[in-house]
Amino acid sequence: MVIFCLLSSFINVPIFLMGYYLTLFERSPQLCDYYSVNALAINIGMITCLAYASLERNYFIFRKTGVLTWRRQCIPILVVIIYSYILSILMVFIPQCEYILCSPCHNHDLKYIISLLIVNFIIPELIMFSSTFVLIFRLYRKHATLNQTKERHTFHRIVLQMTFYVVWSCLWYCPPAFYNLALAFDSNRFSPPTSSAMIIVSTVSVQSYPLLTFLLMINYRRNTKSIKQTANESKLRLHVLPTITE
Repeated sequence: MVIFCLLSSFINVPIFLMGYYLTLFERSPQLCDYYSVNALAINIGMITCLAYASLERNYFIFRKTGVLTWRRQCIPILVVIIYSYILSILMVFIPQCEYILCSPCHNHDLKYIISLLIVNFIIPELIMFSSTFVLIFRLYRKHATLNQTKERHTFHRIVLQMTFYVVWSCLWYCPPAFYNLALAFDSNRFSPPTSSAMIIVSTVSVQSYPLLTFLLMINYRRNTKSIKQTANESKLRLHVLPTITE
């Protein structure tokens, strides 16, 4: 997902700013297509990565032999990137409808909006919700057998992270997607400020992912340090007690 954030930061956002404010989109339809392909690939890739990660957690958390090698990391990333760009290219170039500047058919044609909504939102969200529910249920059963505070804290952190990412994915994807769906039913609802607001919401949400991950990791490291300090203090007291007794 960080790779797609980098694509958004260094490729998609600069193209949009130059094309929109320098009116390059009006002079070059090819630039519009290039921007549309990258924007759609980033949306598909982000939600697909979240769905894949929710399935992977069930494997790595409960299998001690699940070693995370470079090959195991790189192959799924390449598959998701190729899948995202292939699907985005098909959705941008195959549908034929009335040409609107930098607005492919999947943004205003109802049948393409619904098909993309099913593939790019409903199915990944169902995978995320179902796998997250199963994982929380398994963690709850495992939590009852734990006595160590550190292991319980790890499970609490996993549940918190999963909840954050599920909520974040809904907040990121729902406003632009359902705004386009509403426009397909009634085009009179379109307004340039609302359209710009949807673009801002989508861009800010994508760029907020690294910050969200950073804050969660910082919180985890602080809690881990506090647990280690508490454990060291308890060990120190156990060592000091015999000395005082003697």
